[in-house]
Amino acid sequence: MTKLLTVSLKGRSQIVAGLFSFFLAAILWILVTLSQTYSTQFTLPIKLADVPQGIQVEAISTPELEVNLGGAGTDLIFENIRIKDDSLSVPWENFDENGHVYGLSLQMALRSMISAGINIQEVYPGDVYVTYNQKVSKKVPLMSRVEVNLRSSFQLESTPVLFPDSVEIIGSSVQLDTIHQWFTAEMETPKMGSGVSELTITIEDTISK
Repeated sequence: MTKLLTVSLKGRSQIVAGLFSFFLAAILWILVTLSQTYSTQFTLPIKLADVPQGIQVEAISTPELEVNLGGAGTDLIFENIRIKDDSLSVPWENFDENGHVYGLSLQMALRSMISAGINIQEVYPGDVYVTYNQKVSKKVPLMSRVEVNLRSSFQLESTPVLFPDSVEIIGSSVQLDTIHQWFTAEMETPKMGSGVSELTITIEDTISK
């Protein structure tokens, strides 16, 4: 005789109710846990903002800040996502004449970028400084790095001349004191015959690199 295994509807409903209660309790526990206060550390790159055109920044004491923030767990999670790839913009006007910006100014800049519910616990280092110089201009002779190739039986009537024969460069006085000439890009011409009187040559900007 074949026996049939039966499960009462009452038993099944009790299992469903138990699972629902378990997941509801787990969600409530997570929400309560995340609503408590925590602290976390962020690393924020420093970006100088509104640097005057006449200023050449040579170096900065640290490229990034270690920031300790406090707040509810959920707030910190969303804040981490929001500023993950962001940087701390520090206006040039916050630096003093010696190139220093101090902790209060750094915290004010940080306060403007984070959410209201987040507390700033610590910013390290406490101050940042830059070295800078006034930009100056200087005219230096332009030197050719072009190799001219000619077809057989052809020769140059005269030495090729660059026009213009000088360039004006702009940078800090410390940097420009070491530069006494400028060079064209290196290039080699194809073999040329008659009918070619001038070439366009690229001048590389190596100061900005």
